[in-house]
Amino acid sequence: MKVSPKRGTKAIRENDELKRVVPEEFLTKIDEVSDRCWEYLQESVKPKEPLATICHGDYLRNNIVFQYDENVS
Repeated sequence: MKVSPKRGTKAIRENDELKRVVPEEFLTKIDEVSDRCWEYLQESVKPKEPLATICHGDYLRNNIVFQYDENVS
């Protein structure tokens, strides 16, 4: 997860034609995110209350969790 993005940004930086198309600012951001990829992934799936849903592709009735408040709503 850390190596692949850096290989991609390095290849773009070394190619004159691609350097004209892809801004350096974007490549720098990709490098920064890849340096802390695990933390970035954790932040991206962090629930935002009061309603938080994580979809993982296995949507079955017996695979859903509900949390009720004191009013059972």
